[in-house]
Amino acid sequence: MRIGLALDDRRNEKRVALRPEELMDIARRCQVFVERDAGLGAGITDDEYRQAGAHPATKAMVYSCPLVVKLREPNETELKLMRPGATMFSMMHLHNRLNLARLLWGMRINAIAMEKVKDHLGERMIEDLHEVGYAGMMKAFELWGRSPAKATVKIMGHGKIAIGAIQAASRAQARVILFNKREMNEPHYLVAGIYHTALWGWPAMDPFHISKRYSLQLAPLVKALADNGLEKAPVCIQNAVIRLDAGERVL
Repeated sequence: MRIGLALDDRRNEKRVALRPEELMDIARRCQVFVERDAGLGAGITDDEYRQAGAHPATKAMVYSCPLVVKLREPNETELKLMRPGATMFSMMHLHNRLNLARLLWGMRINAIAMEKVKDHLGERMIEDLHEVGYAGMMKAFELWGRSPAKATVKIMGHGKIAIGAIQAASRAQARVILFNKREMNEPHYLVAGIYHTALWGWPAMDPFHISKRYSLQLAPLVKALADNGLEKAPVCIQNAVIRLDAGERVL
């Protein structure tokens, strides 16, 4: 199988889905094409990918592969470079991207939603929530411009994002107060008729460590796809495949 690792080039985006360290084993089994400069934001050069056995390539070459891997949701320009029947493995978040669902259907692109890949306990297998909470809290201290030890940090919820923020604040010797001590990993809640939305730190604030985390999580799944194909992929991947009917509804 030919696999393409695409550049995530949205504004301020610096992460990359796979690092050379994890890509090396995949490159022994498959031809891997890495879009030029895909890893620069995380401090990874094209030469490092080349030494891992991958081939730096143009955007067109990468998106012509049967399997394309990236972190951010694909846009129309990127999907137009893919061939019908090819597979895009990335975040999708179709609940607020209805046009993306229509594009996938119209272009006959198979899609695996990273956010839907879950283990047998229902936990996400591809996520950076802890790191996002940690980085977001550290950025807040930076913007505040004073000693964190003088701060009182109030945190609502006790999910993975909150835990990262709690650890960052505690290590900085801030006073931490917790409200509503329950899991709050979903970004939106309706409680007693009041709409709540969560706000978290931008992942690109720490592209090196977050890229490492994603790469370690993704590599075994990409290997499984390379070895077995989409139809015989592990159940966790099968359950994350976005299937659309003729009415463009997500099934």
